[in-house]
Amino acid sequence: MFSIIENVALRYLRWRLREGKVFSFWPANDTRRDFQIADVSRLDEGVVGVRERTFGTLGAGVSVPPFGAIQFVPLREFHRRGIAP
Repeated sequence: MFSIIENVALRYLRWRLREGKVFSFWPANDTRRDFQIADVSRLDEGVVGVRERTFGTLGAGVSVPPFGAIQFVPLREFHRRGIAP
């Protein structure tokens, strides 16, 4: 059974991590990394499915690649990967 604090935290994560939401992160000045939330069905277990794409933004006519395959990431790794919910 969840405590009140865990229940509030889980509600906040469900509100913040909706399917289709995209988080952007700039690991370098000319590199952009996007994470798209793809699956939140295992959020109660602390795991979220994300799709990632990384591309360089330097130069004209930059083509944006499609998102990759779904990877299931534990919530505790979000900050290590640059995802900030």
